Amino acid sequence: MHLILVLLFAVPLAAHAACSNLNGTLPSIGTSCNCGTATCTNSRKGLTDNINNHIIIGMYCTVASNRCDAAPPPPSTGFADSEGNFTLAYPGYAVHSKITIPNYGAGSSGVVIVGASSSGVIIDSSNSKNQPLPVLSGGDQNQVLKVEGKLTISYVRIARGQKTNGAGMYVLTRRTVLIHRCQFESNHVSM
Repeated sequence: MHLILVLLFAVPLAAHAACSNLNGTLPSIGTSCNCGTATCTNSRKGLTDNINNHIIIGMYCTVASNRCDAAPPPPSTGFADSEGNFTLAYPGYAVHSKITIPNYGAGSSGVVIVGASSSGVIIDSSNSKNQPLPVLSGGDQNQVLKVEGKLTISYVRIARGQKTNGAGMYVLTRRTVLIHRCQFESNHVSM
């Protein structure tokens, strides 16, 4: 009788390279990369788009917060920061600090946000070109929207918000929100 001894050695998986862009403003190159303690990937893990059920996570790395997103952050000024109409072009924005919609008073039309394709064409009910909706993403780290006034929002995905209350959207008492053909995805309570 022969005794055969088989030794199994754990072979470490190849490590991902560091992301090529670390401030979240441009996508990193490749199919996956390390973003601090997070791994960014463009594979089918993460969020679902509205038309073809493509799963995306994104290659926009913000290493300071170990965060991967499918879109860059919004500009420091100019998006939903005053009363009026705002277009959110695909892919949308990674919201690193909640967007607060203030109360502009009685008679105000408030803030209107409408989704658009990457070419800037407003998405409407026909959506004949099956454009994916742009995203406002909390990156699984923060609340996306806080409504203190009036908000009308159309053709936008509100995703990956995290907060003890109102992860995707928190609406104060007696405020008005009109939501038209939006998607709320993967928003969750933080512990």
